[in-house]
Amino acid sequence: MLRPLPTAALTAALLLAPSAPAVADQDFLQAFQADLYSGQIANAAALSTARLATVPDDPQAQFALGSAQFLQAVEHLVQGFHRYGLRTTYERWGLGLLPFLRLPVPDNPNPEPITYEALRDLLARFVDDLATADRTLAGVRGEASLPLNLGGIRLDFDGDGTAGAQERLADIVLKVTGMRSMPMSLDMMDVGFDNGDVLWLRAYCNLLMAIADFPLGYDFHETYDVTFRGIFPKGKFSSSKLAENEAAIVKQLQDIGPVKPFTAPWDPQKYSDWLKTDEGKRFKAAQDLQWKLDWGGVSDLIAFIHLMHWPVADEGRLMDVLGHAEKMVALSRASWNSILAETDDNREWIPNPKQQGVLPGMRVTADTVSGWMRLLDELDGILGGRILLPHPRFIQGINVRRMLLEPDVFDPVLMLQGSGIERYLEDGPLTDPDVWGRLMQLSQGNFLGYFLWIN
Repeated sequence: MLRPLPTAALTAALLLAPSAPAVADQDFLQAFQADLYSGQIANAAALSTARLATVPDDPQAQFALGSAQFLQAVEHLVQGFHRYGLRTTYERWGLGLLPFLRLPVPDNPNPEPITYEALRDLLARFVDDLATADRTLAGVRGEASLPLNLGGIRLDFDGDGTAGAQERLADIVLKVTGMRSMPMSLDMMDVGFDNGDVLWLRAYCNLLMAIADFPLGYDFHETYDVTFRGIFPKGKFSSSKLAENEAAIVKQLQDIGPVKPFTAPWDPQKYSDWLKTDEGKRFKAAQDLQWKLDWGGVSDLIAFIHLMHWPVADEGRLMDVLGHAEKMVALSRASWNSILAETDDNREWIPNPKQQGVLPGMRVTADTVSGWMRLLDELDGILGGRILLPHPRFIQGINVRRMLLEPDVFDPVLMLQGSGIERYLEDGPLTDPDVWGRLMQLSQGNFLGYFLWIN
């Protein structure tokens, strides 16, 4: 086996070499993998850039650069949340259920104060980073192969320059998708990424850009001011009482430390006696404090929904949401066309019905493909305004395209009640519930997991 050159030396060699020797292909791949597995994502991106400077048409290096840029986008977002002290360790039922806020961010004992503007800047940078990755991946030409062990990839979650054993890409995947049943398999997940996966990753970039751009299209300042105090302990809010209270509870939980529940066969008297022991008292104290945090989290989530009366702040962002969503659908369809045309069987991330995938329990059948293609057709019609979403109160349907191109105050409660959605009601065909029901059956009820996997 070839021994990979040190990244800095290989990068310099690639930049200075008049032409790239054939043997450098394997050296490049090994060095790129080594950077990802040690959490040096910026080095991996620089290495790929250097390779492209000597071999501009190298599809593997182009794929590698786009992948590294995608990982940098995720890393920058996690590091930003850590810098501002996003609290996820004790967050179980509140705003941590929302997109991006459920990322596994390490505790930060001395965070910087966050502001509403800083939070928007963090999301905006995430969109910009993803757009960079998407543009790079769009430049892949020819057959692209990028073998990677997903379980080995590490990111620098806390921005300290190193990536520890608990700072894995796999931890993000498991937390975001809820696929907690396969942590061991992720450690050994060698994947042979190829052209279909280039399109898949581009579709995923556009999905995430659409999700991030949506709140940026509105003014959610009041919602932030009231409900984000519990998850950003040093944030700048109009009142800091809630933030101080949450921080004090977390501090007491940390002082108590890990506790063990009552494990003996259940007996009311024995349990009562156990609660009087030192171990039982610590458990009860921690349980009471965690209950307060859980109640606060649920209350914040309810208040978050209550305060969702968001005026339009940036119409261009909402137009971008539509554009990203349409692009995601087109790229997902192109990805599947590429996957279905494959005749090899090389550790597939997303297999066709004749291939073996690396994810245990995640099978693709002809019915899966057919159901997904029908869903893409349905989404294409919804985004194009040709198919309408049903409303529980109206005979007419909702034109989603007009909601994004002609935006108004976003208030999901009034939309559900009806008065907040009237201007977007139209006559026309409604989305077919059988399409969504069939996909739920094919995904065995894990629609989110399948959607995030095969998008």
